[in-house]
Amino acid sequence: MYFKDLTSESLPEHIEPGSIDVCLCIFVLSALHPNSWSQAIGNLEKLLKPGGRVLFRDYGRYDLAQLRFKGDRLLEDNLYVRGDGTRAYFFTQEEIAELFGKNFTIEQNAIDRRLIVNRARKIKMYRPFVGAKMLTRIAQTSRKPKPPFTLSIFPRVSCRAFSSAFISVAPYRLKTRITVPNKSKLIASYSTDKLKDQFIRDSHDYLDILCRDLEELLDEFMDKPGYDVVLSSGVLTVKLAHKGTYVINTQPANFQIWVSSPVSGPRRFEVNEGKWFDIKNEEIFLDTLLKQEISTLLQ
Repeated sequence: MYFKDLTSESLPEHIEPGSIDVCLCIFVLSALHPNSWSQAIGNLEKLLKPGGRVLFRDYGRYDLAQLRFKGDRLLEDNLYVRGDGTRAYFFTQEEIAELFGKNFTIEQNAIDRRLIVNRARKIKMYRPFVGAKMLTRIAQTSRKPKPPFTLSIFPRVSCRAFSSAFISVAPYRLKTRITVPNKSKLIASYSTDKLKDQFIRDSHDYLDILCRDLEELLDEFMDKPGYDVVLSSGVLTVKLAHKGTYVINTQPANFQIWVSSPVSGPRRFEVNEGKWFDIKNEEIFLDTLLKQEISTLLQ
């Protein structure tokens, strides 16, 4: 794995120009300042082979995350700054066509609209994402064929709700039975790759809703130093300044959510009927525990 500033005027020394087959550009441009987009896209074009592709995905205009930003977070039109200092921009299809159309042939450019539903609380959240596929069109000098190589580019920043692009409200199809220690109650089981993917989608959906609830809980503290709520790649981090930090992350290998709490220590949670409960005490639910502990710390 290599790290390189995509907006730099120089290309990575360890990657030959015109040697990349596919570039994954996922939630990258939204983390960059608009003044840097042209340079970044130009670098992608130089790195790709003739006929190479850019697979693009990023936040769409009027996404839930955009609507939740307060006025003092606005830097420019549709460009915001998060509590941790990182940026977030929300695109339209027309902007993507204009940005990439100068260097690439655009094969696909669409809005992926997702609906996240919390049936228990009767909450609906609408999430638009821009997805596009671009093809290099400038012929380059022929080179000796090389094995296919894919370059994945991700911003080294926190991207809220990055992992919450999918939602499933269908009940699980149980393949095996797992019982809570010393309990006979059947809980949801994920025993195949397909069900593992289902677990990832459902747990990320849950963390997205939990992130929203905790942001509301910390609303009056968010502008103070040391306080923040960040959801990135299945990890929810809640910073409470000198009072401590919560880390909540999904564990697909164990089909659990793990929690590190400055109050109650490490805990593990599993799901049954949409409720995440402590594996040592099924009467303790994750959302209730966090809200009670954090509310006490904020007093």
